[in-house]
Amino acid sequence: LASTVLDFGKVNRQTFHQDGLQPESDTDHTVMLGIIAGSLAKKLYDDLDIGLVVQFALVHDLVEVYAGDTPTLMDVGEDFFKEKTNREQKALERLKSEFGENFSWIHTMIEKYEKLDTKEARFIKTLDKILPKLTVILNNAKGINDNKLATREGAEKTFNLQRVKVKDYAHDMPEMLALWEYFVEKELELIK
Repeated sequence: LASTVLDFGKVNRQTFHQDGLQPESDTDHTVMLGIIAGSLAKKLYDDLDIGLVVQFALVHDLVEVYAGDTPTLMDVGEDFFKEKTNREQKALERLKSEFGENFSWIHTMIEKYEKLDTKEARFIKTLDKILPKLTVILNNAKGINDNKLATREGAEKTFNLQRVKVKDYAHDMPEMLALWEYFVEKELELIK
């Protein structure tokens, strides 16, 4: 398990650190999500179970240790997202096979998160869609623009697809929807 978690830290994302040069790893993202989620959840929503919020943050992307990160900022469509879902489902089955007997908490929490049937899971899902925008803003879109990872047009298309989903799972969290929209606007201003 320790080896798998260390491998998780080797999965690089499309986003970059503040310098715009060092890729953000899945563990960088996960730690940032957990700390910000625990802090923001209590500030915005007294009814959230902070322990559950942070547990979901810890496991939300763990399937990427086997499925890899899937960059979604470029011009993508529904088929792209279906393929991503299939790869991640296979990765979950592998995690379950390897660790289910001794460490069932892992796959159980991933499955609970993926159902999105709790406000805590939906809060993490929404915040998970906000943080990449924040990292782009922190590096002034240097990583995206220098590496030609996205165009403004492609990013807008992705955000329009994402908006429909975010509105669905954050329907009862208007503050989170407003944050998502704010960071989309700020990111788009920086992408060439």
